[in-house]
Amino acid sequence: MTAVEKALLLLARKSRTELELDSALERARFSPEDRKSALARMRELGYIDDRELARQRARSLLERGKKPWFVARKLAAQGVPREEARAAAAQVAAELGVAWEGDDISEDE
Repeated sequence: MTAVEKALLLLARKSRTELELDSALERARFSPEDRKSALARMRELGYIDDRELARQRARSLLERGKKPWFVARKLAAQGVPREEARAAAAQVAAELGVAWEGDDISEDE
């Protein structure tokens, strides 16, 4: 099985950030070159989009009562760039009418 085929299989089971997909391919013992090529192909096909996935995950978490700052941190921990994680949490929170209270996503994490 090629790295592209494995990536397609993994994405068919679950949406993943680029970092999550790369980690899964690494655990499947694909070389860095094969992983890079597979990730590029998935981006080209539109099968990985960290920004859209961040919005989907933010909505799900916020609808379950999680605080926006928690959502931003969780997204960042899942491989979404910090600013995109915060923007997704803030945007979806605003759409849902949820105030941003408490901690903020820290620069040193």
